Amino acid sequence: MKLSNFLSSLCCDLALACVLLLAGRLADAEGLIHHGPRLDIQIQRGSERLSIFKVNQLRQGDKVLVKPVQSSLAKGDWVLMLGRISPAGNEVQTKAFDLARLEGYAEQEITANEQVPVILLAPQLRNMFGLYTSFLESELLLKEVIQSDPQRFYDLQKVDQVNQAITALTQGLDQLVVNRNPEQATASAKAMAFKFGVNQVDPDCFKGNAVNTQCVAMSIVANKDFVLPASSDLGMLVGSKGAADLTKFLTDKLGVFSDASDFLTHKFRDQYDFATTFGRPLAGTQQTELFSLARFRNGHIKTAYVYVPAWFKATAPDLSADLSRPACLMDEQLRVQVAGRLPVVNYWHGWSMEVTAPNASTPLMTLTDVSFQPEPGVFRFKVPQTLPEQAADHTDVRVQLRGQFGFDAVVLPAFTMALQVRGDVSTSLKGARSLVAGERGDLFLDLAQASACVEGMSLSMDGRVMASALPEVANKLTVDLGRAAPGSATLEVRLKGAPAQRIALRVLPPRARVTSVEHAELDEQMLVTGQQLDRISSLQWDGGQCLPGDLRTGPEGLEQLSMSCNVDVRSNAALPNAVVLHHRDGEPEPIRMRLQKSPAAPRVAIAPMPNALLVRPSAKALQWGLKPQDEFFSDDSGLSLLLQTVDGYAPTKGAYTLQLRFVDDPVTAKKPISAPLMADALHKELRTRQPLRFKGAELPSVINPLEFRVQHDASGLSSRWMPLGRSVLMLPEFTALSCAPQAERIWLHGNQLDLIDAVRFADPAAAQALEPAVLEPCSGGLCLSLPAPARQHKLLASLGWVSRRIFQVDTSALGDCKLP
Repeated sequence: MKLSNFLSSLCCDLALACVLLLAGRLADAEGLIHHGPRLDIQIQRGSERLSIFKVNQLRQGDKVLVKPVQSSLAKGDWVLMLGRISPAGNEVQTKAFDLARLEGYAEQEITANEQVPVILLAPQLRNMFGLYTSFLESELLLKEVIQSDPQRFYDLQKVDQVNQAITALTQGLDQLVVNRNPEQATASAKAMAFKFGVNQVDPDCFKGNAVNTQCVAMSIVANKDFVLPASSDLGMLVGSKGAADLTKFLTDKLGVFSDASDFLTHKFRDQYDFATTFGRPLAGTQQTELFSLARFRNGHIKTAYVYVPAWFKATAPDLSADLSRPACLMDEQLRVQVAGRLPVVNYWHGWSMEVTAPNASTPLMTLTDVSFQPEPGVFRFKVPQTLPEQAADHTDVRVQLRGQFGFDAVVLPAFTMALQVRGDVSTSLKGARSLVAGERGDLFLDLAQASACVEGMSLSMDGRVMASALPEVANKLTVDLGRAAPGSATLEVRLKGAPAQRIALRVLPPRARVTSVEHAELDEQMLVTGQQLDRISSLQWDGGQCLPGDLRTGPEGLEQLSMSCNVDVRSNAALPNAVVLHHRDGEPEPIRMRLQKSPAAPRVAIAPMPNALLVRPSAKALQWGLKPQDEFFSDDSGLSLLLQTVDGYAPTKGAYTLQLRFVDDPVTAKKPISAPLMADALHKELRTRQPLRFKGAELPSVINPLEFRVQHDASGLSSRWMPLGRSVLMLPEFTALSCAPQAERIWLHGNQLDLIDAVRFADPAAAQALEPAVLEPCSGGLCLSLPAPARQHKLLASLGWVSRRIFQVDTSALGDCKLP
């Protein structure tokens, strides 16, 4: 088979081979992939040797040591050729080794930093009779192969980079589909492939109701429509730092195979079939196993294996401990910060961790089972089950990591890690008093560095877990007690490397929810507004104390609690700017509130004068016998008030308004009936400007007692509501008198006659009881029917809901009944 044909289709075939290899399905892949020879490849720098997979780049003076594993080679005589090629391809050096005579390692020295080694392993040539030709003839042919186009051999590093790219993408896809059901995993893998330009992923990647992530990765790398996705999508698979290393390669990867198709001329087709390979470390050994496609191994002895290792061109990234949060030695892992370009291959190795007590020079112990995962920036290590006795005297230790990046030594700056928590953690618990029924509580273990060794916390009540700490802040716990009742609770603290501890706690009774604490000048009490005010036991400040008094509910549903004090509090100037509210039984903690001070509200009373409360009766009121000093007055009567300030209050600048409301009337309680007042600061009096009438007001009942208060318009402050001692009375009105159709009876016409319970005309000569009122239909609606009096007398009447009152109604103005 021609080498050019092999290389032209290398992309798809190499992808298929890698998928089957990485999936570990070796039995199924037997006819498709070929496990090539195994080599022990080491790099020597000075006196130190490392496996090729631990070396990031070669330097001048390095020696490439190669020793094929004889048991992995087919029978026969083999030639090993080592070459070195400069980047420009203008310098090619080769050395050939007869494996039959090779003892130890074949060696090739690197004479310039940019040189690349080429490893070519081939059987010795045979003649037409099947006999081996001379070793020299095979050497010359292989040398001619390399020298025919050395630059293309230099570019074959990219074949090994393909292998590295597939490995990185596969690991990223593994994380993408983990813990997902088959449908979700398949959809996620296809969606990610689409971001790389792959519209159709090989269906074989989803056989068996599972996602073969290696197969998907190969489909991405090998697809002819490949595009580089957004950096965020690439970073999702290989990590943000790994993405930087893959970006350039993935952008140019389609040219890797097209350029290689012309790598060799047809003149070698009769001598060898060349198998371009990539190498992978053989688990549990330092050997490198070569892989190629079995379809290019025809079963005869002409297959020659070409291996050009890839190298990391950038400088080693810098590592430093992540000091943004404390670390615990018992976690057996440590997060570090990685700065710089991150290679796809992990070239770090040989790590050790020195653990030293603070201010000591001799390590307590040195851990050697240490590994590093570059992309997440995590070191993992094993801590002995029993720590050295000296560690028991310390809460933390100083840690230093040492290792190598290739041949270069790496030493991280020393940092501190906490040891497992010893002793009772309850002494470090903060926030226990924040556990209050109806609120949100916050618990915090103040363990400084040792907080990193807290694995978790959970709070339980009556066997039910109320809340658990988040893993990233395991020493902090927020619990919603909005529906919890006061009572016992248990906090379980789980510790790393130590037994869990349980702390007995209490959920405290509810806290008073105080909106404000107020005092107005001249007031003898303080006013607390809020909810659950029955929880307050006292209000205190340095020099005084107030105890709860009346508790009532305000118009907006808030409670208002009056507090009576043991000292004179009438003057705002003598009061503090803040007060402390204490709860009953001392739980929960007291509340400190700002004392809101306001000017004095108006303080008034009806002036102690005969005509201070004066009613100007209307015609209707006079008809019903109501007098100016009567308890009742009609809605069309005029009300005048003279008020006097009391308790040291003096009228101030600004207008005053009289507000009146009917008792137990929600309408006037919300919007009182208002009238302007005149103020006289000299006499400390307030007076209505005009008589106040209630005509047109919607009376809520027959008898409507009034309450009043005075408001200072400029400040909005008002006096308390006080009874006026007068009631607006809903009165019927008589408008006319006529003869009834019945003999000896009359009709009284008017309005609201249904309010009358009983009635009769007054007859001084014959005292009789009132008779039930009789209403009859008449031309005006309903008329009050009465026996015709012998002569015009006053009408005696009683009204419903007005007890123990007989009204004398003057009907003389209505005239007499005159028959036509």
